[in-house]
Amino acid sequence: MNKDSKYYRDYLKSLYDNRNINKGESEPDPKYVITKWAEDCITQLLSSHYKKIDKNILTWMELNSYGIYNRRFRELDGLFEFDGKYIYLEVKASQSKSNYRRGKSQINANLSMINLIRANTVGVLCMLDCRCFDNDFGFYEHPETIENPEIENIYKVLRGLTLPLEIDHHCKYYWLISESETNALGNKYGEPVDINS
Repeated sequence: MNKDSKYYRDYLKSLYDNRNINKGESEPDPKYVITKWAEDCITQLLSSHYKKIDKNILTWMELNSYGIYNRRFRELDGLFEFDGKYIYLEVKASQSKSNYRRGKSQINANLSMINLIRANTVGVLCMLDCRCFDNDFGFYEHPETIENPEIENIYKVLRGLTLPLEIDHHCKYYWLISESETNALGNKYGEPVDINS
């Protein structure tokens, strides 16, 4: 399903209507701005080498506690095709320990659903070091020590901006973009806007 689907648009509208938000002017959260920028940059970068798939909304029916089925949605940061195979992309704007764990959990959960539809899909957790834009973004220097290597050996590490990525479809990946490479993305695609708004 893509973002233009009536089901998805109605779902987003209901979320918006149910939130008690201030309708007046507000300052954008710098971390949100940078995170959205990171997603857009990496999506543009991959789109230059792989075919971008616009149907990046997962949807399913879930039985609630009242015995009623509700439609659920989850938007993927990116989905790409190459040589009859697929890349599911999850993007994080920091390389903090909590983001490694959260991102891995998202990759595992979403990939199990995606593979029911597209069996040849590999999960890539792309993590940028965005401290060049905001020093408050977390950073963990030794990501390989987070996982138990005997259990998590299906994850491999990719580094840098060189494309196409060398991908084995029997693995999942951490794709690490350094602070200097993140800065280079800013030079190429423009820096995040409204950082100090």
